[in-house]
Order: sequence, then C-alpha cells, then structure tokens
Amino acid sequence: MKSKYINKQNRSKLISLVSITLIIFTFQNCGSFEASDLSVLAPPDVSGEVIDVRSSQFFSCDQGVSGSKDNLKRLSKTEYINTLQDLLSSRLSSTEVLAVVNKATTSINALPKDSSGQYSKFDQRVTETHIEAYYNTSQTIASEVNTTALRAKFFGTCVSSINATCVRNFIRLFGRLSFRRPVTVTEETDLYNFYVARGSTGLPDLVVYFLNSPEFLYHLENQGVQAGANRSKLTSHEVASRLSYLYFESMPNMYLMNLADQDLLKSTSEVEAAIAQIFVSEQARIKNMWRSFNTQWMKLDSKPGFTTSPQLTSLATQLNITAPTNTLRTNMVEELLTLVDYYTWDQPQGGFDDVLTSDVSFAKTSDVAQIYGVSPWTPGQSLIRFPANEKRSGLLTRAGSVYTGSHRTNPIKYGVKIINDYLCDEIPNPPQDVIDDATRNLNIDHSNITERDLVNQMTNQPRCIGCHSSINPYGFAAETYDSIGKYRSRFNEYKFDNAGAVVRELTTDSRSNIILNGKSVIITDAVDMSDQISKRRTAHACYVRNVFRYSHRRPEMNEADECEMGQMYDVLNDDTQGGILEMMKSIGTRDSFFYKNY
Repeated sequence: MKSKYINKQNRSKLISLVSITLIIFTFQNCGSFEASDLSVLAPPDVSGEVIDVRSSQFFSCDQGVSGSKDNLKRLSKTEYINTLQDLLSSRLSSTEVLAVVNKATTSINALPKDSSGQYSKFDQRVTETHIEAYYNTSQTIASEVNTTALRAKFFGTCVSSINATCVRNFIRLFGRLSFRRPVTVTEETDLYNFYVARGSTGLPDLVVYFLNSPEFLYHLENQGVQAGANRSKLTSHEVASRLSYLYFESMPNMYLMNLADQDLLKSTSEVEAAIAQIFVSEQARIKNMWRSFNTQWMKLDSKPGFTTSPQLTSLATQLNITAPTNTLRTNMVEELLTLVDYYTWDQPQGGFDDVLTSDVSFAKTSDVAQIYGVSPWTPGQSLIRFPANEKRSGLLTRAGSVYTGSHRTNPIKYGVKIINDYLCDEIPNPPQDVIDDATRNLNIDHSNITERDLVNQMTNQPRCIGCHSSINPYGFAAETYDSIGKYRSRFNEYKFDNAGAVVRELTTDSRSNIILNGKSVIITDAVDMSDQISKRRTAHACYVRNVFRYSHRRPEMNEADECEMGQMYDVLNDDTQGGILEMMKSIGTRDSFFYKNY
C-alpha cells in the first residue's frame, strides 16, 4: 500500500512552546512544535486565519525508510490471563474454566503488574518472578484438569485407552491452540517422546510443557518467508495472532484460526473481511480493549481521590451539592470513558471532534449530574445536552478532567496534562531544588489572591518562566471551573480559613494566550480552547500517536512509522467514511501489519 503523504525531510523547528519571540533561544529545554510546508492549505476559519490540518503538518513520512524493528514481545499480564481462559475453554465449560483458573489465582496474581513505560504493553521485562509465576500457574492448572471430575473431558479418550494415536492427537489439537499455529511433525514427535519419558504423569506434564513454551508465552513470529533484507512476510497464523491480540487481547478465536489454516489472511482484502467479522463477534472484548487504552491514555487510574477537609466540605455547601467522595471520582472517570465510547461505538462515524467539543452530558449517576445541573443519563435514552448557563464542551471541560480532589484548583497540573497527554509535547519536570524549596511561596497571602495570580507569582522567576509561559495559559483556561468540577457561573473563587469558613470571594479570569501548531491563539476559556484545539487538529494527531503506541506496543521510531500514523490520521478525519471506529479497524490493514522487521 503506497502512502499518499508528502515526504517531509529536514523539517525545521519553527517555533517553541514557550513563545514566538526570542525566548525560544533562552528556554529550549521546554520542547517545540513542528510545522511543515504550507503551500497547500485548508480553508480559512471564521476569523480569516488559514489553518493547515493535513497529515503532513504533523507527520514526517518517508516511504524509503525501512520499518522499525519488531522485537520479541511476551504476553502482557492481561493477554496471559485471557489466553489461559480461552485455551481452557476449548475443552471445558465456562463454569469449569472459572473453577480451574480460580485455583491458580495466587500464582497468577504473583505475576508482576505491567507498568514499565507509557502503556502497560510497553513492559517487556522477564524476571525470575515471571518465570516462577508461569510455572506455578501451569502446575496448578495441569493438576486441576487431571482431577477425576475433569480428566476425561479434558484429555478425551486418552484417559480410558492410552495409546500413541490418542496422545499424538491431543498434542496436535491442544498444541495448535497453545502455539497459535499447527504443530510441526518434528515438534509432535518430540512432544510424544516427552510424554513417554514422563510415565504416569505424562498427560498433565504435557499441559505444563505447553503452558511454559515460548510459543505460548511470547508473540513468536519466526515462521514467515524472507521478503527482503531484514524483513519477512508473516504467515496467516501469525497475522491471525496479530489481529486477535491487537483487538481483543487474546489468542485467535476459531474463526481466525480456521482462516489461518486455509491460508486466507495473506491480503489486505482478506484481513479487512476478517476484521469486519470480529468487530461483530468479538465486539464486547474489543470494547474492553478500547476502554483499557483510553484509561491509560488519559491516565485515569492516577486521578486523585477527594481529600477530607473543612474547606472542601464548605465549598460543596457553597455550591449546594453533596460533599464529594471517592465514589464521585469513580463516576466522573466513568463519564470520560463513556464519552469516548459513545463517539466510537454508538455514533455513526463518530469523530475526535465530537470527543473534544460535544455538549452532551454522559453523567449516568446523580452526583455527577448534580454538578452539571442536569438529570442522569441512561444509555439508550435521548441525549441530554448541557443547559445554556453550563459552559461545557468535550473531554477537556468535563468534571473528571478539571477536578483536583482538594478545595483549590491546580492550573499547573491541568496545563501540563493538556500539553503532555493531549498535544504530545513534553514539559520537563522542574529542577529538584525548586521542588524541594518549601519557602518559594511563603510570602504570598493565599487568602487574598486568586489561584491564577498565585501561580503567576510562583513561576515568574527566570528559571521557571521558560516552561510556565506555555503551561500556565492552558491551565488558566480551566479556571471557570472549581476544584470539584462545577462551572463557576459568576467566575467566583472562594477563599477559606482553616476551619472552612469563607473569608472572601474573588473574581477569576480564564482568558489566556496559548500556542497551537506554532501559532499564538487568544482564548476566552476552556470551551474556546477545546474548540481551537479541535479546529487545528493538534489533539487529533496526538491521539493517533497514542493509538499507534498502544497498538504497536512501542513508541514511534522513524519516518516509516510516521507514514503509518499519517494514514491513520486521515482515516480519523475523513468526514464521510472515517472516524474513531474506522481508524481502529484500519490498523490491522496496513502493509506493516503483514511483515516482521529484524
């Protein structure tokens, strides 16, 4: 498949996050946005400004660059558990599978949590703890399937009439699923000889062998044929495994395995048909995978809980809402996920524009709905839109995005998150001595100054302003919302004493000047910011980068990856045949999906 994207070699770094002035030369450590050739531009926006939203604005495609190396990868912990269950399901009922797996819970839980890198699938550590957990799990499972209750069902006629034909048949059938490909004649012979050598424990020991084999524990791709220097074309069975672990994080189902057995996963058209089918038959599991990605992309597991303090309780009283608890935190996170889910699965050709600018409430519980001043929404019912006096837009303005967990807002944290997670630029951590300096804001009267002015005073020193001239404007845009996530209809910021009594009420200001795609953009608030980010497609490109990283289990590495991301970007932004769902489906149809680079 040929790329239709402009080759952008030697693109210059046009402008830094810091400013469009000479400050770029002083504070280079705060990163930069890249811009490209503007010879072909999109139509101007309503203000008359011409905005380039082509994929070449964001991705440096070079068709002549070799693809990134595909390193050996082990099953993630989630993939391991799912694969175990699916493998056992080939011979046992769902109730029996659950009972067997429950017996192995202790050893499965001993597997280290995947946590190295931006996404859990980046973690490719293999430690002694992993090996011990794999072995103990396999021993437990082998013992359980060899009990009187399950032995005949699991091993079949081998229990009542053990002979070479029966055992070899078990090796071929169970091995095909364990290896995710047919067992070779040599492997079959070696496994049968292993069975004979083990004597009376031969059958359960075969199970232990399969569950500890590299073919089971790793994504092995060593059966393909040479297709050029340092490249091989995958077999249909290897493509089936890529599809299944990409979309539903487990071994291929019977549909994919049967296609692979017939060598019907060689072409793009064959894979497109397979993807269309599994998006129907495996939709529930694909939805779970997509939720897992969005949870990690938005870093929802690290969202703070609510503190218990007189000030926070008093703030809730002033707002006439129930005092926040960690149940509210859970429900706000659920709304963020439901928002993305809806524009992926329920809205035909739902787009990332909708995720960023939707005025629909997806609050399913009364505590979140109370913050918005609407009724709770039930999936399947008519959509509930925010009232006119509740200025909300998409993802970046939801209560789950703007709350802090305390009685104070946190413009710095909000600004860093926007830049790092939604615009894909990287703000470095402040110097450690600044972090450790407990006296840096002692001389500021917190009770008589807005959070915005406090942040400005704390960060106006030369060593801070380089990064904070970028961070602060994004953070200030959300100052129309308080620390619980409620819209400040009168732009009021309450100040409390230690007992929680209100000592004064100050007027906040959400206007700021942000840098987007190398342009200085004046915004009035977070709703305006979301609109500008959506219009310029900056977050769309960042979203594509994150989907690529998650689906490929690694960061993007070179211009070949940029070509693929450019293709994904164009599918995401195709107004007639694209959207989030179509972008997801397109991942498995790229040329790179059929090849292994080494």
